[in-house]
Amino acid sequence: MKKMKPIFLIFTLLFFFISCDSTTKKNETNADSLKLANLDSSAIDSGKLLIDTLLTSDALLKANFPMLDSLTRKVTYRDSILIYCNNLFRETYTKQEEIEAVLNYRNSLLQLINNLAYSIGEQMFEDEKRWGLFQEELIKFGFLPYYAEGMLSGITISPILESEIDAICTPEFQLKMKFKNAEASSLGGEYPFLDLSANIKMVLLGEEMAKNFPKSPSYTEIEEAYRFAITTLTDIHALSRNGEIEEYLLLDISRDFWPNATDISFMETFAKKHTESKFAPVIKRIISSVSEIQVNENVDEGEVYLVVVESFDDEQEASDKVFELLNKSIDVPHMVSSKKGKVEQFHVVYRFYSDKQKADKALAKIKTRFKKAKIVHIDFNWNEI
Repeated sequence: MKKMKPIFLIFTLLFFFISCDSTTKKNETNADSLKLANLDSSAIDSGKLLIDTLLTSDALLKANFPMLDSLTRKVTYRDSILIYCNNLFRETYTKQEEIEAVLNYRNSLLQLINNLAYSIGEQMFEDEKRWGLFQEELIKFGFLPYYAEGMLSGITISPILESEIDAICTPEFQLKMKFKNAEASSLGGEYPFLDLSANIKMVLLGEEMAKNFPKSPSYTEIEEAYRFAITTLTDIHALSRNGEIEEYLLLDISRDFWPNATDISFMETFAKKHTESKFAPVIKRIISSVSEIQVNENVDEGEVYLVVVESFDDEQEASDKVFELLNKSIDVPHMVSSKKGKVEQFHVVYRFYSDKQKADKALAKIKTRFKKAKIVHIDFNWNEI
């Protein structure tokens, strides 16, 4: 089945810190300092991020994170952990740059913490209490494990320095960090779209960012995830058998319960509760006349009538058009492709149905706004019929 977007957004890891091959502890510390300087030389030069006397001090780590302390005593990157810990819990922050430096350093440690969690996970999963303590320490340390089917799927970020960010940083930066924390909490779960509470937060925060800081680098940084969060609340369709709706799914013309299953109550709640959002009325209209696919025993065999308002040769152009229309509160939520021989097109779709009469009725309705709207008839393999 064709994939429109990656289901999970993969965090970009800035650097992979390991200590250089050296024979003395001093050389290892100097190596870590050099790598940190490469990460944020301006912070080092102005003394924003660390003081030399803290480099090898492990008192804070031992006192607050005894399990992390014991697990990292013999690893080559322990100095990196200490640098981060000692600066995370410094006494005062006075500038946004200081906070940004710590957050950037935290991001650079993601892969190391991920590897550490996986390396001990097999044994620690057998001791739920011990793993629970480890998870508690990770969350306090700024890292969040996420799971699928009860197994560790990866490590993302957890909120840190929230009061400092609210007191010191710009409103734009505050919004960005709240969005990233919501994005992180949206990960995991065997069915990633059955709980959309974090996605709702992402939409509201992203909408605020787009309204107040549309040209900022911070908006550019979150835009892709923001757009996908909107998709999870709008690109919805019903799956029916024998004329009865059995479930609701997200994305394209999917028929698979996993991983596309969703809970329409989140869309209903959004439309009722967040009336200040420009997406509330559009979501209300989408779920009041939701697209619908009928399936039989073989979910790979069937057909669907797309009510198309515009077609493109480029997938990104079609996706951009859907985003543009939703932003204008026009309920055109789908982007579906079709193949005719070797030619592939990407359609901006108002609704789609297996029932041609329903498609024709929807076409007549949308033609009042889009004069060139048409029906494109495809099978479940995206081939035009």
